[in-house]
Amino acid sequence: MTDYIAKYQYLIETLASESNHTSFAKMLEEKTPGCSEEVRFLLMMEIRRLAIPCLKPVDLRLLVDDDCEVCAVGNIEHYLSAEGKELFDYLMTIHKKYTTGVYEGTINYFTQQREIALGKTKRTKNELEDVPFAHTNIGPVESLLEYPIRQEERYVFEQEVRIFLSGTVALLAVCLDISQRGLRLQLVNETELTLIKGYRPVQIVFTQFDRLTKLHTTPIEYRVVRLSKGLQQAEIHLQRVWEVGPRRFNDYLSSLLTTLTKTKKMELSNTRRSIETRIYEQSFANNCQGISLFINTKKLGQPFVEYACVNDSNLEIVDYWQDEKNNQTMGYLFSEQRIKKLLLCSDSDESLIVYCFTHLSAGKVYFYSATHSELDNSPELKEVFLSYASRKLSWRVYNLSVNQISYTQAELPNSLPDNTIRGISQVSKRLSPRLTVALENLTHLLTLTDITHSVGQQCYQQRELANDRIKLLALFGHARNRIPPKVETLKFEVIDKRRERRYKLRTEISVGYNEQTIVGSSEDISVTGLRIELDTPLKAKGDVTISVSFVGLNKITKEYDLNELPYQLIKISSDGYILHLQLTQGTKAKSAAVFFNTLIDKNKDKLTLLVNEESNSGLRQALRVLQAKFSPQICVFTRQQKDLHIPIKTSIKQLATEFVQPFLHRMPTNYTNLNSLFSGTNKDKAFITESLNQARKNGVAVNNEVYMRFDSADIDAISASNCKWDQELATHVERYKFIKESLENAAFFAYRITSVGQTKPQLSLYNDENNYLLKHDIKEAKRLEKTSWSFSGHLFITDITQEVLYRYRLINF
Repeated sequence: MTDYIAKYQYLIETLASESNHTSFAKMLEEKTPGCSEEVRFLLMMEIRRLAIPCLKPVDLRLLVDDDCEVCAVGNIEHYLSAEGKELFDYLMTIHKKYTTGVYEGTINYFTQQREIALGKTKRTKNELEDVPFAHTNIGPVESLLEYPIRQEERYVFEQEVRIFLSGTVALLAVCLDISQRGLRLQLVNETELTLIKGYRPVQIVFTQFDRLTKLHTTPIEYRVVRLSKGLQQAEIHLQRVWEVGPRRFNDYLSSLLTTLTKTKKMELSNTRRSIETRIYEQSFANNCQGISLFINTKKLGQPFVEYACVNDSNLEIVDYWQDEKNNQTMGYLFSEQRIKKLLLCSDSDESLIVYCFTHLSAGKVYFYSATHSELDNSPELKEVFLSYASRKLSWRVYNLSVNQISYTQAELPNSLPDNTIRGISQVSKRLSPRLTVALENLTHLLTLTDITHSVGQQCYQQRELANDRIKLLALFGHARNRIPPKVETLKFEVIDKRRERRYKLRTEISVGYNEQTIVGSSEDISVTGLRIELDTPLKAKGDVTISVSFVGLNKITKEYDLNELPYQLIKISSDGYILHLQLTQGTKAKSAAVFFNTLIDKNKDKLTLLVNEESNSGLRQALRVLQAKFSPQICVFTRQQKDLHIPIKTSIKQLATEFVQPFLHRMPTNYTNLNSLFSGTNKDKAFITESLNQARKNGVAVNNEVYMRFDSADIDAISASNCKWDQELATHVERYKFIKESLENAAFFAYRITSVGQTKPQLSLYNDENNYLLKHDIKEAKRLEKTSWSFSGHLFITDITQEVLYRYRLINF
């Protein structure tokens, strides 16, 4: 379509079905007053072209990641995804029949979305001005802790090969990378991809191998294991059995891989991906606003919450539920009846809203809580509870949601190929039998989020208070003589904090750092780890290297030099006296590791084994992995660009739930459009930027509410959503009116937006991968380190639609 008529797209679609009408020319003239004859003629030709019946089928299999089904229209079979079928049907209603307009409209839309996903689409300056910041607010979905695992090192290897599907059918392809047992290819002609069948054996001939080897005509059997979508086109992944040979090919390939190693042609995409996703996961885990709790359903009739995982951002919820004796009473929230109700609606949009308050009497704390259904069971006390509770300083509103989990997903294997570093087998080992027993009865993840907000509290305070009935609220009180079972609380700090057994050993040491020498003593040791206490504080930050001399141990050994051993500082206490250390790489470090291994082996009967602070070794890491893979909490990672904060990635696990659809509307698979939240980010309405700046300055989370009118029928991803922040709707009357109109004309959603500042990254979480990448691609390792420091903040989005509708009395539960 030429630039002259591109702006008449809406008119073209409106008249598409009228092109064969006898009065079409007159209709067009009436619709284009003041338009030149030249442009009107071009419009007529374009509309008539789009109205031509089409015989070419729509095939979206190479344009979308979703499954495509066959949809027959007339005698033509189309391959359409669910979203493609929706757009196809919409265009069919416009054109009345299957025409060029339907075909091009469907294909062009998904082609454009794919180009956006690949970062190829460029907007003109005028387009950027017409759609403020829209180009910056579309970003990929981050799948936390999902990365490929490799058993072998893979090498970049680009040359042509032939794929023989049979004795007569051969396809030309380009090899992208190779390992002993694996191969990744791209077809020269992608239309031949339909000939490739998964898990079928094929013969590969490396036609460009050195002719002296006589392997350039030797067919090697591989098996197709999967197809994937590369940056340019689909990729074919193949594997073979090394032991089958032929031996001559194996010997040549081994020699080739050795040569590629020397030229540093390592294919490191999986290592890069592993580091990147761990960077995002640690930011998520350290800042997530909701507490992740794990439900044990070993006895189906008696489910209970067994573990809670907390961080500094949500620890306040735990503190709220401590009585005057510091007993943890959070279990009051999770009565057996409430858990059973949640389990019935797990993995759905439904959640449980719980209203709470506390009462202090004679130095004792009394806890009260009620859900909607519990209030409905006592209708005469509902208004009394909400009115009285909302007037209390201790008023809290919690959102509880449950999702089913699988404990088998708790493993966190190392992404590095086998035997690349010492101790890799220990890092990548499967769940221990003892840990499996602890996890196998955990079937559901319960997410507890505090959604208390002053705007909502004001609403509930408008209800009439019957002072003479306040005493009757004892019905919702929790009995102090029945303290609930304590939920074991684990605080997220470091994944796989201790990989080795630690033994108590006090011996004299000295520490050297920045031309400063401090004496002290060791507290405990492992083969590569050390905890020490200094006589005077050390002023140092994490991830620096210090030297440690074992003055006492040097007196009992002459074979090993234990002076100035290089240790990495993993953690330091706030006062600078206690240091947690890890041996670094190098000859001296290896020698020290041998010494401590020998020392421990020969003195196990004398050394005291320190029990891990967890109830089960590895439990904290396992629960953290389960949280990353199943938590419904939405996190938007932001980066500062001049004076604004823009989204770069979004973590969303429940893509099918209704309340996330406004952010996925008309987007490519695994991409989000946050323009509805960020579009107002300018000098006049910098709500997100102001909130993030405030959170960063004060070191506390900033909460806002946003109300959204969403029209799913609107094919324009930008205009489909209309957001109003609570600052924009100054009164409850304005809010009520906006919500009411949204419900009548489209759909309504309400979200709690929590802005959290950036946090210091913990590089030790992926030391193995980072050291491996530094060895082979230092430039990429530095880039990823820069990424870990690049977050300007985080936004956590919580669905509060039900609670908002209830507070304004627009629904009853």
